[in-house]
Amino acid sequence: MRVLVVEDEKRLAENVARALREGAGYAVDIAGDGAQGLFLAASDDYDLVVLDLMLPKLSGPELLLRYRKQGHATPVLVLTARDEKESVVRLLNAGADDYVTKPFDPGACSRCSAPKPGSRWRGLAASKALRSSARAYRTAMMVRPAVSRS
Repeated sequence: MRVLVVEDEKRLAENVARALREGAGYAVDIAGDGAQGLFLAASDDYDLVVLDLMLPKLSGPELLLRYRKQGHATPVLVLTARDEKESVVRLLNAGADDYVTKPFDPGACSRCSAPKPGSRWRGLAASKALRSSARAYRTAMMVRPAVSRS
């Protein structure tokens, strides 16, 4: 399985990539900004795109909209610090397949299992492991998801 991680926090991107490579045997590429992420996602054949929202050069939501407008159907898992219903609904309506709220333990990627042949979304195992990890990590660290104050 080929995964593209689009994340400008270098340490987080490297930790997620390493966990996916070592723990699940996935091939992983990293893009450090939105422009590079869109270029790589559109020019290569990935099974999953892991996308941060706050990116330099091109925001995550804008990257997602452009990617979907180009006709790409690759599953996109969004990394977000926001867990508000409105934000989540906007992401899903924009074309995201799932989301994970930061902070999360990138080590959860090592528990991602290879998908069964013919499964609808080959990135589902990764998504479930990361979502479970996010909840456990916040609980362990007693960290609450970020809330926007309007």
